[in-house]
Amino acid sequence: MASAVMGQRRDAASEPGHHALELPHPPFLPAAGAVLVLHGGRADSLTPPPLLNLPGLRMRPFARAMEQDALFADILVGFVRYRLRGWNGHRADPVRDARRALEELRDVAGSLPVVLVGHSMGARAALRAADAPQVRGVVALAPWCPPGEAVAQLAGRTVMALHDEADQITSATDT
Repeated sequence: MASAVMGQRRDAASEPGHHALELPHPPFLPAAGAVLVLHGGRADSLTPPPLLNLPGLRMRPFARAMEQDALFADILVGFVRYRLRGWNGHRADPVRDARRALEELRDVAGSLPVVLVGHSMGARAALRAADAPQVRGVVALAPWCPPGEAVAQLAGRTVMALHDEADQITSATDT
């Protein structure tokens, strides 16, 4: 699918130079599994995330806590990097980025079991991308789950959804 971004027409799934997976440098291998972290975003935006990306920064403490926990000593912790800030309707751009990050992880580390940890729009993307064969589970933090959201892809996966009822941005009831 082609997209018009900043006046240019390009295939968003194969942008040259874009890596959807961010891992520690150098990543330790072999690993027993991986956790990929997906941050929030906007409903609609065809612009790239800014350099100072607050939703991305908000998820760094989660990754840091896992990296410092002995229980995760043999687990790779990485981030999904979005090409665009928005979900963008039927395009579901962050889902495409999550799928690409899973492919890149497989290329780097082989077929590891993966847990996706997402917040808001990132949680919605994680829930959608859970049908990838290596995904074993999803942790959805305050997920943006509109009514009618697909769930069949979650069969056979462990899913934890956490949502504060006082959330003013996304609906805990919809979760």
